[in-house]
This record gives sequence, C-alpha cells and structure tokens, in this order.
Amino acid sequence: MGELKGTFAQWPRGRWPEQLLGADDHLGVDDLVSLSLLLHFLLLLADRHGCVRELEGGERASPLHVLSHFLRDPSDRRPTFPFSGCPKANANDDKHNHMLETILTYPSDQMEPPTVSTDSIEGDPKYIAPMFPIGPFTKYSGNPILVPDKKNKFESAYLYNPTAIVLDGKVFMLYRAQDDSLLSSIGLAWSTDGYHFTRRNAPILTATEPWEKGGGTEDPRIIRVDGVFYMTYTAYDTVTARLCLATSTDLIHWKKYPPMFPEWVDVVTDLAGNAVTRHNSSKAGAMFPEKGKDGKYAMIWGEGSFQKATSSDLINWTSLPYNECFARGVHFWEDRLIEPGHAPIKTRDGKWILIYNGATTGRGIYPKNQYSVGQMLIDYDHLDKGPVARLEAPLLVPSAPNEEIGQVNQVVFAEGLVQFKEKWFLYFGQSDSELGVATADVQSL
Repeated sequence: MGELKGTFAQWPRGRWPEQLLGADDHLGVDDLVSLSLLLHFLLLLADRHGCVRELEGGERASPLHVLSHFLRDPSDRRPTFPFSGCPKANANDDKHNHMLETILTYPSDQMEPPTVSTDSIEGDPKYIAPMFPIGPFTKYSGNPILVPDKKNKFESAYLYNPTAIVLDGKVFMLYRAQDDSLLSSIGLAWSTDGYHFTRRNAPILTATEPWEKGGGTEDPRIIRVDGVFYMTYTAYDTVTARLCLATSTDLIHWKKYPPMFPEWVDVVTDLAGNAVTRHNSSKAGAMFPEKGKDGKYAMIWGEGSFQKATSSDLINWTSLPYNECFARGVHFWEDRLIEPGHAPIKTRDGKWILIYNGATTGRGIYPKNQYSVGQMLIDYDHLDKGPVARLEAPLLVPSAPNEEIGQVNQVVFAEGLVQFKEKWFLYFGQSDSELGVATADVQSL
C-alpha cells in the first residue's frame, strides 16, 4: 500500500478523486480511513450474500479482489461486485451493484482511453481460429451493458450498433450514439473483461460534411491493417444514407473520405413486400482484412442485398453492378433485407464467417420487420459463387423487453464480434436504443 499515491478525500461523496494516481503525496490518515470504510462496506456485502464467487472466465472474486484489481489497473474504471449466482442473492442485487459502481466510478470528465498506436498489439494472445458456425451464443444476464448517458449530450438519447476490436489486452468498442435531436455520432468505450466498459465522454466521429448534416455518422464497422484502422460508417443527411470511410492510427483522430459509391441505385423490399428503387443510397460495408487471390481487398456491403466491391488500397473501391450481387435473403427471417455485420473472420480451414443482420416482412413465425442476427460461410477465392452456407435460423432474435420495445421495436443488430479471454463476444444493438452482448465458447482444436 505504501506505493499507492493519491487521496480518497472524495470517496464519501461517491467518487474517487481525479488525483488518485496523479498526486505526489502518499496515503495519509484521512485516506486510510476512507479506504477502511470502503473495505468494510465490501466485506459486509460479501458476508450478507455468503459469497466469494467466480467471475466470468472462472476467476475467483472477493471484495478485496475487486478493490485491488481496480487499484492495480485504473484503466478499468467500472468494476462492480457481482452478486448474481451467490447463495443469498436477491432482488436487491442491482441496487448493491449500483452502490458499488457509484463508489468505484471516476467522474465522467476524466474518461480518456488507454493509448492506442501503430505499435498496439491486436487480438487475443490465446486466439483460436473458428469453425463454421460460431456458437451457440448466450445473451449476457447483465444486459444492457451500455445505456444512454444524459450527462453526455452526444449520447443522451440512444446508443447502439457497436463494432469492436481487441488491442493491448482490452476490448475497444465503437458505437453509434444519438443526442436528443437524434443526431448520430460515434462513441468509444473500452473494457478489460468484455462486459464492463468505460466510455470516453466525447465522440470520436461527428457530422462535419454536407452529406452528414442533420443526420450524422452511423453504424461503424472496423478492421486494422498494418497499424491503420479502416472504419466504414453510414453518413446520413436526413434524406439519403451514404456509405463512407474513415482512417486512423489511434482511434481518436480520423481522416474522412467522400461517399464510396456515389450515384448508386439499388432496390429494397418494403414492409408490404413491394420492391422500392432508391437513388444515391448506400450503407453497411464489411471489409476483409486480407487480400484475396486476385491481390485485392474485398468488401461485402449493402442493405437489401449484399454487393461485392474490391480495392487495391482499402481507400478507393469499385463495386460490381447491382445485378451481380453476392447474396440475397432466402429465409423467412431475412426476406425483407440483409445487412452485413462485423468484418469477416477467417476460419481454421481458410474460409470466412460473416455475421449479418436480416429483417423480415413478417412471414412464418417472425413478427413484421423483426431484425435478427445470422451468419454465413464465405469462400474468399470464389466470391462469384455467393455464400457457401448460411444458418437457416437466426443465432440471435429479440427476446428481452428492451429488444422488443424501443426506438425501433423488435431489433437485435450486431456489428461487433471479437474473441477475448477464450470466449467469443458478440456486441449488438437492442431496439436501436441500448447495447448488449452475447457470448459463445471458443471451439477447441
């Protein structure tokens, strides 16, 4: 304890002080009193619930463990003491977790992310390539993992549709946020366990271009190649959606490029099952992080049907004509439209898995306009032949109350999939309002 710097003087008001790790003085008497009170609080709660339990991933947790973890790794600023699964857990669990979260949470104006650079190491050190299909997925009992924050104007109304990437032992999540005027921007959060995230209190991408005016920047999807992040997103001017691209090396500062497919014309199906032609409209791009056998990168993109585009530099893209699409919806749950999710993930036998989203006109057992999540298998060497296989039934459907009722009812929408700490984490939007996660075991070799 003698090495810990800072002061706990603000603890009784529910926050750690901003000088926790930055002050030059060591713990004084008042600091030790505050620390003692905190430990006492944690121990009482543990005794009340009769629990020293396993955290996600099998790690043993105790009140002292939780506190020491926070002091050891201050970048994880939102640890909570998990009561679910304890012998005496009851309906007050959420209140107790909230009390502890209040104590262990930094003020929002200090939420700056860990440094990311071209030297940052991507991926989990124990990564095992998957087989098709990944799953089954189980929704996290603690969902939603992120909800709007009224203190931050840019995300005061809604947040959803996240993408994710693992860097330096943390999950970095980029998500769509909306303010009270429904202007969209892209926010950033990070986590050391995949479940509990700390948010940056300002967006990383905002509306600055004419094609973004009024509607903003939506629905990010990210890859990293040679230390550079390539993020596709949808620019919306309240009339037309346009697929755009931005690049960065640190996740904070981004260079934008003009719409990728100007003058594009496509056809979508409305709720009545009618074909509707759209002009200048494009969205949703999932880029392969490797070149194909033709020496070019490929991207699956589009809403309604999947189109295929290629690029030699990940910046300038050429799409095949609309009538040479890669795939269309074939099952009842995806008969209205399909839209790609996270960037394709390479399997252990050299093929690729694409997580994607589908909406229905209401055929079969599915409610009209329900959005669900599926996955398909792709042969990168033969994209002209379309998908190799796809799941007949979705891997995620709306089931929780906040997935059935929200800004848009009956929606789960996934754009983020990472392998982290020997699990797959699938991040998804819930009714265009909040943000959840589902997990699956990693398949053994």
